[in-house]
Amino acid sequence: MAELSYQVPDATARDSTTMFGWPEVRLWHTTSYVLTAIGRTAAAYSAQDTALALYGSTSLAPDRAKVELHKARCLIIDGSVSEGLDEAHRVLDHLPAARSGSVLSIARRGMDTVPQVETHRPAALALRERLQLTP
Repeated sequence: MAELSYQVPDATARDSTTMFGWPEVRLWHTTSYVLTAIGRTAAAYSAQDTALALYGSTSLAPDRAKVELHKARCLIIDGSVSEGLDEAHRVLDHLPAARSGSVLSIARRGMDTVPQVETHRPAALALRERLQLTP
């Protein structure tokens, strides 16, 4: 996919404001999403680091938050449940009050990854309540 991404026309690569653009950060964001979803966490972390570096610290807060939530999910998958839950809370704490549904959907997928034996942790219960999920 990366090889094809680098072949898009310059105007498409520069277009970060419409759904028709394909700047480099979208490649790494999408790669992070897919690798996280299939549980290939080592490769996902690398894609996440690249995407976050391209986003910078302040740009595109909801999109950046999605990648950070991918990272939280990877931590949970890798068995660092407390760290993953803490990361998810941190990300949600730094979002504007009007969070997008897609950001919350990514956070819910992370909760789906929490092993059953860990769902009674205070951080898991708090995140479940925060995301308005039923037990």
